[in-house]
Amino acid sequence: MSNKLKLYQENFQIVISAYAAGIRSYPGEVYDELIYIFIKDLEPMFIEALKFEYAFDILEIAEKFCEAGMFRLSPEGVVDTLLSLFPHPSELSMMEQDTLIAMLEIVDRSLPGTVERMQWEWRQAA
Repeated sequence: MSNKLKLYQENFQIVISAYAAGIRSYPGEVYDELIYIFIKDLEPMFIEALKFEYAFDILEIAEKFCEAGMFRLSPEGVVDTLLSLFPHPSELSMMEQDTLIAMLEIVDRSLPGTVERMQWEWRQAA
């Protein structure tokens, strides 16, 4: 693993932890839409992860956000939101597509049918 990728992975995890901490320490009421706003703000970072070919664990991130939000949201709902942040595969290079598929396969092990559902959605959007 290159130093650049290792540094990116470390920074990625720090940002995820910081966002989760932001939700946990939010001074007002933590409501569902607020959590989704935090998640959606990470879209550029997720797209950048594809460029670095970093296949991060989407389920792990979903669990962190669910825990931070005191389980107001289901992990499945958070996973769906996270997956919606990725561009259509036609907009990605082959390496980025491979990285995205690797992440989807990890999710599919815990949430069977994820890969098929995403492929169906991509066909509908094409």
